Amino acid sequence: IATLKDNLYLIDSVDEQNGTFIKKFNNNFFEIESNMVIPIEKGSNFNLKKNQYIIYPYNLVDGKAFLKSEQQIQLESPNAFEYLLHVKSLLLQRSGKYSNDNWYQFGRTQALTNFKEKILFPTNTDKPQFRLSKCPSLFYNGYAINGIKNVELTQDGLEVLLIILNSSLIYHEAGLLK
Repeated sequence: IATLKDNLYLIDSVDEQNGTFIKKFNNNFFEIESNMVIPIEKGSNFNLKKNQYIIYPYNLVDGKAFLKSEQQIQLESPNAFEYLLHVKSLLLQRSGKYSNDNWYQFGRTQALTNFKEKILFPTNTDKPQFRLSKCPSLFYNGYAINGIKNVELTQDGLEVLLIILNSSLIYHEAGLLK
């Protein structure tokens, strides 16, 4: 995904026991409702000790993402709406065209529904660094492989591909192994 302001959408802390999601902005803390939060992974992050979450202002319907209306957010997620209002001026500074109806949407609409298992890897790296993401999450700051030539791979297929991608064969073919 591409929010064009990740720091404004990424959740800062989570109390997993209480299911509480906290967003900090200008020394204010906002408790964001769980119906506005989804799991996300950073393509370049290989430290998998901590789950990451993001504010997700979309409804999923039949595998498609639709931007929630301001009224829906205000009614169903008043804390999230209050937070979004606090950062509205910053969100409007992003590149792109935003109006009174969509100022809180992500910067681009790609991959808003890519919750499937996938192989993640960083945008820039000097060696193969591929990892399998099994949790249903979106991803940012990196790339993902779900299949080959529009064929979705099973988990077994992804695991086999992961072994190949992280092997010395890839190092050799990339000219990194002499």
